[in-house]
Order: sequence, then structure tokens, then C-alpha cells
Amino acid sequence: MNISSLSVKELLHRVNLADNAFRSIPELQKVLKTFSWDEAKMQIGQDLGAKVLDWIKQQQNTQEQAQEAQKVFQDAKRSLNAFYKSHIRVARFVYADDRIELKKLMLVGPRSNRYSSWLEQVRVFYALVDQKNLAKYGLMKEEISQVQQILDKLLDLEVLRNQARWQAQQTTDNKNEAVVEMRNWYRRFIQIARLACVDNPQLLESIGLTVKV
Repeated sequence: MNISSLSVKELLHRVNLADNAFRSIPELQKVLKTFSWDEAKMQIGQDLGAKVLDWIKQQQNTQEQAQEAQKVFQDAKRSLNAFYKSHIRVARFVYADDRIELKKLMLVGPRSNRYSSWLEQVRVFYALVDQKNLAKYGLMKEEISQVQQILDKLLDLEVLRNQARWQAQQTTDNKNEAVVEMRNWYRRFIQIARLACVDNPQLLESIGLTVKV
């Protein structure tokens, strides 16, 4: 058996199997105790299993929170971009013969694919554009108000998204560390069990090991 390749689910199962066998089979308990493997050491395995399960639950929760935070951020960004695309089309028409104004509004050349640069283009446009000129071609004050609301909250949403991602990564790292601890405990348990059961190898079957005949 390659303990390193066991899935977390399988590892948890084997740790529980080992604990149940130890507590219910006196012969197994007796031989293990000759190698100083007692109830306290078995309890360590149970505690590690409980720790792993707790981190798995926290990992699921924080990943869901990170996904929700990302969705809220992306929805706000998409709404802003929809307004922005519509408004720069109007601005490019209004200032088609005024390259200086187009440059001032950062409307010369393509839109940046990098978020930070794109956001700068958006902020500059709405900070400098003459709304009265665009209003003549259908730009509504309500739309500018909505844009400003999105811009005001976008940074906060990005911070919340990043924080949720960090928390999700932290719980994943903590879960992985707990799994390593449990895997090491189980590896040591199996080593001791093989030594303890050398004269009665059938006992190894009670902890899920295959005994060669």
C-alpha cells in the first residue's frame, strides 16, 4: 500500500478503521502496546482526523465565499464596461474631428486588456468628459450617476474579492498541512503494526492490510 497516494477520503477511512480495530480487538491492542503504541497515540490519530474534517469544512465555506465575492466583483465590472462602451461610442462620434479631446479622454487607440490600465481609462473618461455635449446625443444623467456608484464601490469589491481569495487559500494550506500530519501519523502506525504483528500477521487484516499467505 502506498500511503502517499491515498486520497484524503481513503486516508480518513483507514485512520478510523485502525482506531476501531485497536479499541475492539484486545489481541491487536496488546501487541501494539508492547511497542508503546497505546490509547493516547491512537487518540492522536482521531484528533488529526477531526482536524482535517474541520479544515475541509472551512475550505468549502471559504471557497464558496471567494466564488461569490468574485461574482459580485465581475458583475459590477461588466455593468461598468457596458456603460463605458456605450458612452465612448457617443464621445468618439461627438469628438470625431477633435483629436486633442479624444487624447484627453484616452480614446485614442484600443482599450487596455489589463484591468488596472482599463480602469484608469474609465476613470479619466468620466472625470474629464463634458456631459452636456454627450447629453445632446442621448447620454442620460441617470447613467452617469450609476457609473459613479459603480466606480465608488468597485475598489471595495476588489478588496473583498482579494480578501476572500486569501482566506480560501489559507484554509486550503491549513487543510493540506493537517493532512500531512495525519498521513505521517498513519504511516508510523502501519510501521509499528507490521512490527507488532509479525507473529500474528492475520491481525493486520483488521486494519485493512492485505496479508500474503
